[in-house]
Amino acid sequence: MEGPTVRIRFEGGDADDHLIDMRQLGEALVGIDRILSDGMIAIFGARIPKKGERSPLVLKAREPVEGSVDLIGHFQEAAGLLPLGMPIIAQYGPDLLWDWFKGVVAWFSGRKDVAEVALQTIADVNRDHLAARDKSEARAHEERLAYINVLTQTLLKQAAPAAQAVTPVGRSVRTLGFSAADREPIIIDEPIAEALRKQGGTEIGDLQSMDLRVDGFTFHTRRLVVHHPERAGYISALVQDPIFDEESNPYTLAANRKAVIRVIAKPGYRNGALEEIFVMDFQGEIDT
Repeated sequence: MEGPTVRIRFEGGDADDHLIDMRQLGEALVGIDRILSDGMIAIFGARIPKKGERSPLVLKAREPVEGSVDLIGHFQEAAGLLPLGMPIIAQYGPDLLWDWFKGVVAWFSGRKDVAEVALQTIADVNRDHLAARDKSEARAHEERLAYINVLTQTLLKQAAPAAQAVTPVGRSVRTLGFSAADREPIIIDEPIAEALRKQGGTEIGDLQSMDLRVDGFTFHTRRLVVHHPERAGYISALVQDPIFDEESNPYTLAANRKAVIRVIAKPGYRNGALEEIFVMDFQGEIDT
């Protein structure tokens, strides 16, 4: 019997031609498998996974969608490992795996408040649908705290697989999307991927308009050297806008003129200090 189905979609870069670096794809799928496997055991088994333990995930390729590499995954034979059995997993698994994956991504990209809400949501479903309800209020509260602790301790072990899951993002493809049930896809773009590779050391801010004075650029690394918006000195800005790939583009032209440009970007903070900028879209030059 098949278990919950998940969808993994890579877009941009090589994926535009239905291609992806094979080694990087393999690394990513191993990381995603580890995150979902550990999540299944923690959520449905209410225990921390043992070292090397796996809840089998079988990934099958879906017919390619234009401009992407699309994969479908489903769990098989999990009933033998998880005490609740496959019917319960099939009913609640997709939504809970979505919350679990969101929690892992949020935690290791510096949004721990979002991760905590995701774990609380999983615990609420466990309380209302998965756990026995013929218990005293005090006992139920005690078990809820123990369950959240299992989820938290399991989540803290996901730093390495989270970094592995985003191996191709920013290298072969632009984004990784994860979806389950009818929930909207969780999109991991290059700034979030970079934060995951740094194991949560960088907090990625929201998209915003920024005015940046460009001092130089390095074409092959897609980076601009810009005046730091918040203090003296310079800061690196990684350009993810596809137009940067063009030989003559507004970013390099602005760099040659030391111009000020307005962009849509995400700031990256470490310990509260702006340390990197991820540029998503060019808005125009600003007269100064």
